[in-house]
Amino acid sequence: MNSSAWDKFRKQQATEREQLQRLLSGIHGLLGRCRTTAPSEIELSALAALLHSFYTGVENIFKRVVVELDGDPVRGDAWHRELLLRMKTPTAHRPALLSEELHDSLNEYLRFRHVFRNANSFLFSVADGRFGMRSQRCYAHAFASTAAQGDGLR
Repeated sequence: MNSSAWDKFRKQQATEREQLQRLLSGIHGLLGRCRTTAPSEIELSALAALLHSFYTGVENIFKRVVVELDGDPVRGDAWHRELLLRMKTPTAHRPALLSEELHDSLNEYLRFRHVFRNANSFLFSVADGRFGMRSQRCYAHAFASTAAQGDGLR
């Protein structure tokens, strides 16, 4: 990668990380309230949308890595899972970007994102046994924890 392409890549990554930071800094109040008080359905929906946005931002960074650094974009039906697997594997052009633990956490977000995108809000927040209200609270807590360790994406 020449210096011009590298500069472009670094700027894209910086922009994506800034957007993630803005997202995280904007939700501290909601996360704090949800740690002490059971969230309402509206708060759960907001948290779900924020979780989705968080994971999408992380995934955008990883997609740039495989295109710009690895030169081999992910394809196929399972490209989301493949993308995460590639990020925990070093290549000739870069070290592994995820530990096993962070990979596993992000894989849970990927599952959550799939449910979020494929379920309507009412079913998502109330009726879905696996990703229902209780699980959303767990995800909200995990989100705060991962966000705190998310600086490992640097």
